Amino acid sequence: MLPDKLILLFITKTQFLQMKVLKEMKHGAVSIKKLEDEMDLTKRQARKILQNLMREYDESEFSKKTHTSLILDKDELRCMPQLTDTEYLELINIFQERYFAESNLYQTLLYVLEKRKFSVSDIAKYLIYSESHVYKLLGKLKELFQLLKIDIRLMKVNETLIELTGSESTIRMLHYLGIAVISKGNYWLFKTITQEEVINLRLSINFDHYQNLSPLGKKRINYLLAVSLISLKNGYQIQDLPSELVELGETVYEEEMDACLEKLTVKKMIDGTNARNECIHFAFLSNYFAQDLNKKEEKEELGRKLGKLKKNSIVTKCKKLLTCMIDYFHIPETIFYQLLYYLTNKLVTIHHLELYKFMSIYHDALPTNRYGSYIERCIDKNLKSYQNEPSYNHIKNSFVQVILGSLASNSLKSEHKVYVEFFNFPESKNIVENVITHYYNNKRIKIVESYDHADIVISDTHGYEDKDLFYFKHISDKDSWTRLGSYFNKVIVNTYKF
Repeated sequence: MLPDKLILLFITKTQFLQMKVLKEMKHGAVSIKKLEDEMDLTKRQARKILQNLMREYDESEFSKKTHTSLILDKDELRCMPQLTDTEYLELINIFQERYFAESNLYQTLLYVLEKRKFSVSDIAKYLIYSESHVYKLLGKLKELFQLLKIDIRLMKVNETLIELTGSESTIRMLHYLGIAVISKGNYWLFKTITQEEVINLRLSINFDHYQNLSPLGKKRINYLLAVSLISLKNGYQIQDLPSELVELGETVYEEEMDACLEKLTVKKMIDGTNARNECIHFAFLSNYFAQDLNKKEEKEELGRKLGKLKKNSIVTKCKKLLTCMIDYFHIPETIFYQLLYYLTNKLVTIHHLELYKFMSIYHDALPTNRYGSYIERCIDKNLKSYQNEPSYNHIKNSFVQVILGSLASNSLKSEHKVYVEFFNFPESKNIVENVITHYYNNKRIKIVESYDHADIVISDTHGYEDKDLFYFKHISDKDSWTRLGSYFNKVIVNTYKF
């Protein structure tokens, strides 16, 4: 989620507040009183925000397509009829894309990222702005770079030309995220390259694993390819990568590398040496952002290849970290090598390719359970050379979540024993037990025949001591089934405490 301060650089305060209202509507009606309290508005201001949103909603194609309206009744705004989850997500995406498309600053950012070198008059003509307004927008771009704490600058080349300068990897990361975060994979926001051009290049590279991806995953790859192609066309290339990164890329992404190198050099877009850097950079990013490019068995195989690199310090650190955890967790060999692949890719992408510079935007709190704490200690012990780096907390956060997620089903005791009994309708017992057995893994939720062995009792009455009771009214009661599913999900999540 983008920080409010960052969003307000791009869109108006009214648009910002209207987006907040739309997001609140996921939980039901939004009252004027709530807006007054939470957004520090007067009643008149709150009403005006809601009325403006209603007008925009009714004028939208979304409203016509879904046959829905926003209704203000008794000082509460609600959608009639209620939206499905899919419709709600589409609505949020439509309004976000619309507001950013209307943003002068966002359009300027996209122009600068695609052109790299330009004059003020170029932007003014392209976006139909006055030159004085363009100067103000460029000043806001500098403010954006400072807010993000990234080392990108707008430098004067001569009296007329300005160039976007800084780490090539950071600039490309900003370009990719600037498109991906706003479009969510639903819009093509690039100006100087078409989606067809990118797809044609991808098809010519014969990127086999691309077919494993969801439509959203495919869009991520297309966005990354577009950013790389635009940069290369403008003459900007990835600087020399450290030899250890090159070794990793050639070891893990050998097939992708060969196809990518052949295409880039045949098209004479770049010479052979720099083409290798480009392909390695793209391979690490694409496998980070589209994690299903390789199946689990393939990731295990790639991890085994990495394990044979005895002198690569990146691999060595990740192996030592995993070895440290064997004392505490049961780690099957297959999981060990999958994790070696995951951790190596993440360490390279987050630290060496500089994704960490943008990760504060998406920062999640570390898990606080004892498993997470032990993993943290292993990370601190084995990644000492990174501890003073600005990337370190982001590496640690990512590693803890990946390791916990991979080890949870193998190492954490999480079996919950359930006893089912109905006082009023005894015949319901067998039905409920069969449904639970069918839909839940018995390593997580296990039906037991002995009351004494149970942690949880499902029943239509009370009188059970030292057990967690779930009240189930009747098998024909839909609400009881819905609540039971939510209850089990909560029980499972609380076991891991992610």
